[in-house]
Amino acid sequence: MKVQITHAGGMKLIAKSSSNHEVVIDASEQVGGSDSGMRPMELMLISLGGCAGMDVISILQKKRVPFTRVDMQLEAERAEDHPKVFKKIKVTFLVYGDKENIKANDVERAI
Repeated sequence: MKVQITHAGGMKLIAKSSSNHEVVIDASEQVGGSDSGMRPMELMLISLGGCAGMDVISILQKKRVPFTRVDMQLEAERAEDHPKVFKKIKVTFLVYGDKENIKANDVERAI
């Protein structure tokens, strides 16, 4: 797996993955960016949610849990001083489907 990141002026970066998809990364105007893309720390949360979500969906499918949709909400608390690392991350999974045919235990184990 490879990623190429190219400077596109100001604080803007274009990231291109080995799967040939691109993501625009930028900073807010307050720190010299033009607010034209996601922030790197937002992408970290998206990556966490995407990876965890795909794992949970795969497990639910293997267990033949009849869900119709899985959503995730991620909230993070960052340090106020540099380095502004994540201090806390809360991940909430919302699993949709026929309540009578989905066992809470199956969902909990998948998560």
